[in-house]
Amino acid sequence: MKRGLLLALLALLICCTAAYAENTAGLQFGDTGDEVLRLQTRLKELEYYNGPLSGTFAEVTRKAVKAVQAAYDLEQTGIADADTWTAVEALSLQLAAHAPNPDRHTPSGTAYPGRAIAEGSAGQEVGQVERWINRRAQLSCGEGYVADNNRFGASDAAAVRAVQQQAGLQPVNGIVYRETWHALQAQCTDPCGCEKEE
Repeated sequence: MKRGLLLALLALLICCTAAYAENTAGLQFGDTGDEVLRLQTRLKELEYYNGPLSGTFAEVTRKAVKAVQAAYDLEQTGIADADTWTAVEALSLQLAAHAPNPDRHTPSGTAYPGRAIAEGSAGQEVGQVERWINRRAQLSCGEGYVADNNRFGASDAAAVRAVQQQAGLQPVNGIVYRETWHALQAQCTDPCGCEKEE
């Protein structure tokens, strides 16, 4: 059942991507706008892109696109054409199929959940972030407490920005990616001195 659903979603995605490609030659160096931002966001979720979410197709975006193209044995043009979009979306579906889903009651832990956590996110991994933030607050690390409700809101994002700033991470945007997740763990144990959850 799951496999059939994933195949149906992939087929739909390929059709939508092909329709998109007919209306554009692809995104390339120098392009700007929401579609570039969408591409950068997807590539960052997939850990191919580590630049700013700027909506500007710069050299770091081109390198990330080429890396995806290489992973799928596509011509490495650095242009996000229809084939490249299909590869990005296929990778996103693979990630989604393996990412923790709060509806499945997966056990909480300290391993990175495999997806970005931002305002509007919910689930056990959000609760883990909130517990780490509150431990930092308890030990007077400069932030206030946040609601421990497994829902990532504005106060959570503000506390995460403080963590990112202290760790020297870029961008300082309040979104928990892998690097921020690890910084939260590290700042919870050092310099604050609280223990990691087991």
